[in-house]
Amino acid sequence: MLDPLRLIQIALGHPVHVPLTHFPIALAHVSALLAGLALFFAWRQNEEQTKFFSKALSYDVALLALSVIPAMLTGIMENATRYNGIAPNAQTKMMLGATLLILSIALAVWSRRSPNVMRSRAGVVVFVLCGICALITIMLGLLGGIIVWGAV
Repeated sequence: MLDPLRLIQIALGHPVHVPLTHFPIALAHVSALLAGLALFFAWRQNEEQTKFFSKALSYDVALLALSVIPAMLTGIMENATRYNGIAPNAQTKMMLGATLLILSIALAVWSRRSPNVMRSRAGVVVFVLCGICALITIMLGLLGGIIVWGAV
């Protein structure tokens, strides 16, 4: 029989940080995809598609920056409470998280202030920075797995 009290107990006992991390991971990878598509259509001189993917990228990196904040805050909170401040690789994860936050804010501001950035040579820099954000989320996920599951 389904016990609602047990479900609430399980839900409250589950770390909040874990599901919150999936948003920045997905958004960082989508940003690299959108930047690549915007560059591709800029190279093909398809203005309509370039504008569409550039605008989508602008929204995506803004959401990325916003989603990193709760993921970082809950990670710091769970390190302090669940792991007594001594989770493996916690300092590295905090530095990588801060780097991801700074990069995503910079990308959001840049794409908002220069909506035509993907039509210029600087679009390649945006694409590379989005790729770096995606790589940072992979590294954060691997380090988080070590905290939860132990060293591989």
